[in-house]
Amino acid sequence: MSPSERHYPAAPTPSDPYQHDYPRAQPTPDVAAAYMPHGYGAYAAGGFGPQVIGPEHLNGCVPVSLGKRVGARLLDSMIMGFVTGVALGVAALFGIPLEESAAFGETASLEAYLVGGVVSLVFLAINAATGWWPGSRLVGVRTVAFSEPSVPGGRAVGKQLLSGLAGFFFYIPWLIIVFATRDENERHAIDRASNIIVLDVKRGRDPLA
Repeated sequence: MSPSERHYPAAPTPSDPYQHDYPRAQPTPDVAAAYMPHGYGAYAAGGFGPQVIGPEHLNGCVPVSLGKRVGARLLDSMIMGFVTGVALGVAALFGIPLEESAAFGETASLEAYLVGGVVSLVFLAINAATGWWPGSRLVGVRTVAFSEPSVPGGRAVGKQLLSGLAGFFFYIPWLIIVFATRDENERHAIDRASNIIVLDVKRGRDPLA
């Protein structure tokens, strides 16, 4: 057969240069398990981040990064400080003493500490009931239970107590826990002891939505 009589496949058109049906390589099960612990869903829908490795109800969820978590915490502190300042101002209008004389100047009175404590308890109750802090809600950082699909509840209170204990000695133990005990789900030792996980619901699925 002459070269002119042989049949050659048609050249791809410029509009679709990859029109041929070439076989696609598929990973073997052992490779998929090694590189994708949750199979083909190891990345959340849209590929915005690695999934949580854990219970089924957290499939498609993305753990919050350390940087975003620290930023959300700073934002929470600013908002809570502002609300506390407003509450102290309102208390002053009703004649509640906010400062008292001390040997080295003015210090906050017991009433002022009580106002700040009430504000903190209100925000803690909101977090326990919804998983949101005020600033965290703005940036999509939500706290949920790890072992079951529910809000933190009493776990949020336990976490705050443990964080408070770790805050002694100028917060050095707390800093060590937060930065040195993180696992593959970005949970540090206090998170694990409280059975909670902090999620980035802007990058992955919100299990409580």
